[in-house]
Amino acid sequence: MATFTDLASAIFRGISHSQQGKPKPDAGVPVVKIRDIHGASIAPVSDLGRVVATGRAAQRTLAEGDIVVAALGRSRKHAVVGAAHAGCLPDAHLLVVRPLDASAREQLLAFLNSDAGSESIANAMTGAVIPHLSGSTLATVEVS
Repeated sequence: MATFTDLASAIFRGISHSQQGKPKPDAGVPVVKIRDIHGASIAPVSDLGRVVATGRAAQRTLAEGDIVVAALGRSRKHAVVGAAHAGCLPDAHLLVVRPLDASAREQLLAFLNSDAGSESIANAMTGAVIPHLSGSTLATVEVS
């Protein structure tokens, strides 16, 4: 059975609020947050908040085909990054999974959309009051 690590070239957390710099409503880089994921899609870039990225933030931009997964709370939100959102920054409450290829992406999405996948992710989360998921924990989840 494969794990997320077997199917991804990278798994990383989005950028923290301190790395996001000051909000810039009319300029800067768009930031994707959990609240921007609706169903299996991400809100239009024009609706996203913007910041001036600092530090390592530029290395953590989203690429087309990435899968963003909510890492905080009980919502099992996830979405595939399309061309319009490539270059956006993921918020710290999102994990980014960069699949090895299209086949791996489809396998990961089928798992995340399944009841078994939702249960596996829920079981991997820690924290009684506010459940959270780390990238290293997600990396070890078995994809069935």
